[in-house]
Amino acid sequence: MRITENILMAVKNLRNSKVRSFLTMLGIIIGIGAVITIVSLGEGAKQQINRQIAEMGSNLVLVTPGRGSTNRITNDTVTLLQDSVESIRALAPVVMGSVLAESSQNSVTTSVIGCTPEYATVRNYRVALGQFIGQAEYRERLKVAVIGPELATELYPGSNPIGETIKIDGVRLEIIGVLAVKGNNGDNVVIMPLTTAQDRIFGNYNLSEISLQVENAAQVQETVDRVKQVLLKELQEEDLFRVSNMAEMLDRGREMMKVMTLLLTSIAGISLLVGGIGIMNIMLVSVTERIREIGIRKAIGAQPEEILTLFMFEAVILSITGGLIGIICGSTLALVIGKLIGWVVTISASAVGTAFTFSLLVGLFFGVYPAYKASRLNPIEALRHE
Repeated sequence: MRITENILMAVKNLRNSKVRSFLTMLGIIIGIGAVITIVSLGEGAKQQINRQIAEMGSNLVLVTPGRGSTNRITNDTVTLLQDSVESIRALAPVVMGSVLAESSQNSVTTSVIGCTPEYATVRNYRVALGQFIGQAEYRERLKVAVIGPELATELYPGSNPIGETIKIDGVRLEIIGVLAVKGNNGDNVVIMPLTTAQDRIFGNYNLSEISLQVENAAQVQETVDRVKQVLLKELQEEDLFRVSNMAEMLDRGREMMKVMTLLLTSIAGISLLVGGIGIMNIMLVSVTERIREIGIRKAIGAQPEEILTLFMFEAVILSITGGLIGIICGSTLALVIGKLIGWVVTISASAVGTAFTFSLLVGLFFGVYPAYKASRLNPIEALRHE
């Protein structure tokens, strides 16, 4: 029997039991779909982390208050670090909080950041309209603000917010700039001079963090060690402060993502194994149901390898069809999830190729035994089977 006839016969047999064929493929569909979704989202997460490094800079060090009951990170800490750590290129003290921002049209809860002019350089902020906070605004405690593009759209839809007034916790500020799109929650913020925020919004001189930009990436660890040494000498207690290397934090995020991807892929692999076992069971049932047909084929001259090929084709067609449906479903789901969470998800061609190959191998591997059993049936006993 020719290969084309085998394929057509296999397809016909599978179409005669559509529901059973679909249920047989379901494990393959779920497994392949899960693998494609997980790998695609993992790639999206990797791109997101790389983008964060590019936006924040790998030579960024953060100093934040520790677990102590009293926040001892203040403006005096900034002066101490400036005088004691030579490898610092730029430094920006920051206060942060969540506030209600109001315009004449709308109101929305947002993040407020009080900072010095150096903050734009240290954290890679760019301005799309107007200007960032300058030294004059910082020194004179002016009531001005720079807002993120998302907040600008929400509070001033369809209009230029430059020169408009925004109210933050009852304090009216003039908008002097709109930030360029940054992502990672950096588009829904209000930035004002540190002095204005401390005097009029927070009412104290404690800092939420100090952002340090190191001269180059090679000096980051040296700077972290030096900052820890200086602060420990000044504050006496290590629990009162925390020094973080942003690149290391993002590396830890990458490692966690790898572990999660491996775990979820393993679960998807188990689903594929279950799907393969399902194919084998259904094929064994098919062999049992078609013993008389096999006997007739052998009686009229069909060779064992032709029977073997027929049943192998059925198993392979089931697994390949399930794999293709799984690839389509997995790719679609990954793109939808990426859209919902704001990630750029790329469907990996290598992942699709690997998934397709794996689905083919599942069909071949789990179809061998039923096909071999069918090819070895005694034609006389098969014809007597009821």
